[in-house]
Amino acid sequence: MRARVRALGGIPIAGAEVQVWQFDGDGLYDVQRAGRRNTARGILASAADGSFHFKSIVAEAYPIPRGGPVGRMLRSLGRHP
Repeated sequence: MRARVRALGGIPIAGAEVQVWQFDGDGLYDVQRAGRRNTARGILASAADGSFHFKSIVAEAYPIPRGGPVGRMLRSLGRHP
């Protein structure tokens, strides 16, 4: 993944904090598992030109749970989870 952090108008933002979270083989983030925190996460800072990069595995697609508040919101908007 390579990207840049920029302000409105395209001005690069140096030192921006970029947080990256990855889910596990069951499609769950660490906060969804009892007792597990701060696994499969990274915190990066953008360079002077606003750029940052990292390497990761290709994540599997997963749906948003339909039973929670986000699922209700998507249904009300006619969107697919």
